[in-house]
Amino acid sequence: MLLTTIAASACTAQGSPSPSAGRDNNPAPGSSAAKLPPRPKDIPATSIDACKVFGKDQLKTLGLDSEPRKATNGADRFGNQGCIVSKVGGDPYFNYLVIPVPQEGVDAWLKGDRDSDIKQVTVSGFGAVRAHPNGTSGLACSVVVDIADGQSLNVQFTAGTPKSFDQEQLCDRARQGAELAMRTLTQG
Repeated sequence: MLLTTIAASACTAQGSPSPSAGRDNNPAPGSSAAKLPPRPKDIPATSIDACKVFGKDQLKTLGLDSEPRKATNGADRFGNQGCIVSKVGGDPYFNYLVIPVPQEGVDAWLKGDRDSDIKQVTVSGFGAVRAHPNGTSGLACSVVVDIADGQSLNVQFTAGTPKSFDQEQLCDRARQGAELAMRTLTQG
């Protein structure tokens, strides 16, 4: 339930993002200079089976020990239900939630109207943002990848064990998951 709540709040929150400094040296979200790099290829969100973006080796790399399953406890603000895969075999517990979003591109995250801490990044050559709702440090982080015009792939990492990851570790894990998912999608 927490996972879906955070995913929904990350997608629906309104307000101003707080700019984050980072190694990507991108302009602050919402600034007129913020723009995405060209995509290596277009991947329509409707062609993605979210439960197949991680292969067996990738599940192992990510430390996951459950089978991917459709997320049933809610959806994003557009009604898209993704796929969840978890580590349940001992502390720390954690989840990945993968949601293809055909109704909204990453550019929507760069407008500066989300109540989230947003940082522009790249994932496997694709433009992306990493985001977590303001006031939720230590719970979750999403990496939203620009996969086609007006479409995105949201990969969220959520800690199931309190205080097991700091915010930077959560975002690093989300980015690692997004990198692996994009490798799968660009090989197909």
